[in-house]
Amino acid sequence: MEHHAKFHTERWSQAQAWAIRGAFRATYVGEERFARFWEVLSRAAGPLQQAAEALPDDPVPWDRLQWHGIGMQSGRKELDRIWTELIARDPRLYIGHYSRAQALCLVSNRPRTCDTSRS
Repeated sequence: MEHHAKFHTERWSQAQAWAIRGAFRATYVGEERFARFWEVLSRAAGPLQQAAEALPDDPVPWDRLQWHGIGMQSGRKELDRIWTELIARDPRLYIGHYSRAQALCLVSNRPRTCDTSRS
């Protein structure tokens, strides 16, 4: 139960980081806002990894790790590793596929084709 509480605390921390960044395209996010985003988001890495280890059959911590990787601009190799772990637990998890599509957009360097915001 303790692992679930930690996981939900870190999900909140991760949500807070994304709220700081905003839903705007990266070109419209200032340096100060990005710095704060990365500062808050970086704190979630360890606890998210611990949740993934403590909940070995649960794909959701891996989805959150995938969003963490997107935010921290992890490379393709790391994002692929996380994806492999996620689909090993549930290959049909919708939110996992959505975040994977976002991750692939990040590494493809084609933000216009991947922008899901309507801003």
